[in-house]
Amino acid sequence: MRKFQKQQDGFSAVEAILLLVIVAIVGFVGWYVLNANQNTDEVNAETRNTATAAASVAPTSKSTTAQKYLTIKEWGVRLPYGGTDTLSYTYGNSSVQVVSKQLADKYGCTSFGAGIFSRNHGTDTLDSGGQTYAAAAKANPSAYVHVGDYYYGFSHDQAACSDTVTVDSENAANDFTKTLLHKIEVTPTH
Repeated sequence: MRKFQKQQDGFSAVEAILLLVIVAIVGFVGWYVLNANQNTDEVNAETRNTATAAASVAPTSKSTTAQKYLTIKEWGVRLPYGGTDTLSYTYGNSSVQVVSKQLADKYGCTSFGAGIFSRNHGTDTLDSGGQTYAAAAKANPSAYVHVGDYYYGFSHDQAACSDTVTVDSENAANDFTKTLLHKIEVTPTH
């Protein structure tokens, strides 16, 4: 008697379905990880672009009080400050809008309200008259500070940060922030 030998060429239906399920699972996991990373990247990019970046707090040596810094990561500088307020900022190309946590909590001022720091090259022109930032800083050293390759300046916010904020509160926040201009320093690299 002769035995039938079954020759198998290709996949059976069960193997094909199993292969499709495995590919679908791997594809779904890949899509999920990519989507989660893109969402994280979008949040990080939004944080960089709108740059509502909390001021970093680093303890000083041999002290029980903490030294606070408004660290502007995009510029590689920081501004040391003290007190009970916490400063953050909203980033623009050549300026940052400083945000006071106290103004934000009390009046809803979450994108500006505590003044504006600007950063420019010394050869950039300050106004339509052609004056450069280097010349302006030389003529008025209290209004500008030169750190590294840039000149930094400060200006008060020209508009109220909310409908309920008092002029005195906003001016006090602006005046406090202005005192930080001449404390600006390059952020140390670790």
